[in-house]
Amino acid sequence: MRRTPRDSASGLPAWLLTLARARYVLLLLAGVLPGLWHVHSSGGVGDWAYFRAGALVLTGQTDLPPGQLYLDSPDTQIGPPALLLALPVALLPAAVSTWTIVVLLGAALPLCCYLLERASGERAADPRTGLTVLAGGLFAALYWWRVSADFTHPDDVLAVLAACLVLCWFRTRSEPWTPWVAAVVLGTAAAGKPWAIGFLPLVAAWSGPLVLRAARLAVGGLVAAAWWAPFLLAAPGTLSALGTFRVDVWYSSPLTLLGLAGEPYPAWVRPAQFALTIALACVAVARRRAHLVPFAVAAGRIAVDPQAWDYYFATVAIACLAVDLLRTRYRGPWLTLAVVFVLYDARWLADFELAAAFQVLPLLVACAALATDLRPGRRTARSLTPTRSRSWGAA
Repeated sequence: MRRTPRDSASGLPAWLLTLARARYVLLLLAGVLPGLWHVHSSGGVGDWAYFRAGALVLTGQTDLPPGQLYLDSPDTQIGPPALLLALPVALLPAAVSTWTIVVLLGAALPLCCYLLERASGERAADPRTGLTVLAGGLFAALYWWRVSADFTHPDDVLAVLAACLVLCWFRTRSEPWTPWVAAVVLGTAAAGKPWAIGFLPLVAAWSGPLVLRAARLAVGGLVAAAWWAPFLLAAPGTLSALGTFRVDVWYSSPLTLLGLAGEPYPAWVRPAQFALTIALACVAVARRRAHLVPFAVAAGRIAVDPQAWDYYFATVAIACLAVDLLRTRYRGPWLTLAVVFVLYDARWLADFELAAAFQVLPLLVACAALATDLRPGRRTARSLTPTRSRSWGAA
């Protein structure tokens, strides 16, 4: 009987090695094609109309002054940088812009995976790393078409993409200006999607005195505020108007476990959500586990959210892949697989309360990971270039 060819170095079958080599082509197809099929079959995309409407206001094509966008339409719920970055596509003819934004957002899936693989350092040359990227990315693709086409949220995609980029920089770069640029990137992401403010503590992961790290964090917060400043100054009632927009708590939301289902969420929910995600990220950085920041923030976000849209879980899946790629023990896409199974499959087989409890499970896993002594593989000085070793200073 003829044996399946195997690679002498990795011991993997040749067909698996072929899949690993073609991983980004496959992930691009998995990220783009389901979204395109959705547009073809449904004829439209979810919230893209808000981006198009915002683009018309910002470019002065309506009677509404640009500075009053959020005062007049507090249900826009899209931060200024996300609107501006989507502006070139939003101004295209409607039919063209729909297909274009779906392709761009779908292509962000393999880009996130690439950045995380780069962050894994010398392991990127290992075929098993490539297979983990492929498998984890394909699991994430089960949700990705939701965020790229069904709901079409460039702001969510930009938030998780920014986190992957900064995590990659942290693991591969140590130039003194890098954390400051990272602060600008994450501050911009937080201004575009407020829950992404939880990613800001990543800029404190680079080594340096405590005052310097706090300064980086402050710069990120100032950048986020600066994006909103023109609207707050042009229409002082903007902040109050945004605060009046409340959605009802879903029966499948974790908040239903607190008896809040069916009512507009209380004013404390968003501050609690932000405080939780920032606290989790700070603990991860303090314990030198920056690779856990995206997962902890995404898990905290969905655990204290009044709704339970399944496009949320696209960002959770990518955050899980960051953990799977950057740890050294139990290698493989196991966290991504488990979380996707619980949130995508198991929750739909349960009643509302059990589905709400399932949405809290990633947060419990994140807390357990932060509480244990397991750390991402700290490379030895012999296996590191001087540049990378400095980036792993006390964090």
